[in-house]
Amino acid sequence: MSDSVFRMAPVVLGFGLVGGSMIFGLGDLLLRDPPALPWAEAEAVAPPPEDRGELYYVPLTRMLLVSLGRGKPTMEADLTVAVRGSTEELLALNSRIGTEIARIEAEMVQEAQVVVAGTRDAQEIHEALPGRLKAAINRVIGTEAWPEPVEEVLITALSFG
Repeated sequence: MSDSVFRMAPVVLGFGLVGGSMIFGLGDLLLRDPPALPWAEAEAVAPPPEDRGELYYVPLTRMLLVSLGRGKPTMEADLTVAVRGSTEELLALNSRIGTEIARIEAEMVQEAQVVVAGTRDAQEIHEALPGRLKAAINRVIGTEAWPEPVEEVLITALSFG
């Protein structure tokens, strides 16, 4: 019996050393302060956004279709807008959009025509168009109390004809 204990001793001692060092290393790792993230300073400097509620991404039901004339380039884009607001603000916004939809669409097409007339490069359109559309929409539906209800415009699909 004592012979088997001596044969098992190196195995038990090996597991003890490996397991003990792993437990010590894990404990040391968990007790350390986390490293500073490279963008931690930028978050501290940036002004906090207005607390208007959750951000909602709303896909537009109609595709934005831009044609520069017969035989000239056309562009189709599916869009999603991001809005943030309280329930009351979003209901009022929905009402304003309902009454101003024709004007909103006209402003969006006008801005898109300017961009498409300048380039057919998808990357350039992705860079230029969302900001212009956001500004156009906010010009129509923004109020003095809430001048920019649309926080972001995303192009979710883009094609040329």
